[in-house]
Amino acid sequence: MLRNTIVASNSAVTDGAHDLSGTFQSLGNNLIGNSTGASGLSNGSSGDMVGSAASPLDPRLGPMQNNGGFSSTRALGSGSPAIDAGNSCVAQPPANGGCTAVQLLFDQRGVGFPRLAAGAVDIGAFEGSTPTGRARFDYNRDGRTDVSVFRPSTGIWYLTYFGGGLETRALGQGTDRLSPADFDGDGKTDVAVFRPSEGIWYVMKSTTGTVHLYAWGSAGDTPVPGDFDGDGSADLGVFRPAAGQWWIQLSGGGSINGFLWGQSGDIPLVGNFDGDSRDDIAIYRPNANILGAPNTSGWIWSRSSDGQGFGVGFGRPTDRVAPGDYDGDGRLDVAVMRPTGNEIGVPIWYILRSNSGYTPGGVYYEVWGVPSDVPVPGDYDGDGRDDVAVWRSSTGEWWIQRSTGGFTNPMLGQPGDIPTPRSLLANN
Repeated sequence: MLRNTIVASNSAVTDGAHDLSGTFQSLGNNLIGNSTGASGLSNGSSGDMVGSAASPLDPRLGPMQNNGGFSSTRALGSGSPAIDAGNSCVAQPPANGGCTAVQLLFDQRGVGFPRLAAGAVDIGAFEGSTPTGRARFDYNRDGRTDVSVFRPSTGIWYLTYFGGGLETRALGQGTDRLSPADFDGDGKTDVAVFRPSEGIWYVMKSTTGTVHLYAWGSAGDTPVPGDFDGDGSADLGVFRPAAGQWWIQLSGGGSINGFLWGQSGDIPLVGNFDGDSRDDIAIYRPNANILGAPNTSGWIWSRSSDGQGFGVGFGRPTDRVAPGDYDGDGRLDVAVMRPTGNEIGVPIWYILRSNSGYTPGGVYYEVWGVPSDVPVPGDYDGDGRDDVAVWRSSTGEWWIQRSTGGFTNPMLGQPGDIPTPRSLLANN
């Protein structure tokens, strides 16, 4: 029996042509390259795509490699017919429309790579568009956050990749606001800046390598790109501090104009706090005085899943915000790095994990860094969980405590650079 399965491009066959032989029962939504010698599979029936010797189907698979997670996979390439062509019943609970004995929450790579991310599930073991689980600031789509900096003095981006290699890209000037995100939906973070003096976005799309200009925003706005409509592509967004408004141009069509969420002095945040396929609008209020408690900071977000507001008091005004998915459940955790003001005199990370329901019992502590370090959390090992990490501008050192693989200490950058994993929070 086959369901949501790719059988194509095989080479170890006796006649060197077909991909399978024998009698099969199709449960639907399979992609077969060359069905010569097989029966039970029919092109166009039950969502099956079936090729022949005369007209074989190419699933457009990438090489077998580490695309994140704990096993090697073959990623779906651009234009693959397998994208969004599966039956999403496999990702539903058995009691609520599911078609398998156990609900499939993740693809073959495991935690951090949802089986259903946007649209419908993809055919095969690899989910090609995973906005809730893929690593942020991943410029080459290997499932890992990349060690990377922007040099304002030259407008050069320096990107290093796991396993070696340095790439440079020229885009921007010193007064621009960095705004990297996956604007073209290919799974790679695109180099991008917002120029407040013009209200213009400059986006270098990884699919074409060309720079596209978009007019969205005005002087004084803060760029807040994110996938607010869940289509796998980042949307242009700005936060207008003076009015507490969010203005978002959705890549799937339409816009969100003047959504009130925040006030002057708030730090805008973007992330998936509720675990659906869409980013949520959120703010961090450094001195919120939650429930009358002085020196208490507040995290407040609007859940895209139900439109309801949710918030927690966590942190102090002098903390450095460091949100990330540290527990790998597909939801952003509330987190801060406290540079000073504690008993041991070194920074302590305080992480309120989402898998606890953001309750006090879910607080985790990590000692990491020195007071002058810049927090740069990200999934540097590709295991679906963000890692505690800092960048030391005086030496260009990155101190990364990987959740899988332990400590690593790469070098990149110099004083005055901006680490891109910190770019959307450069003022905090």
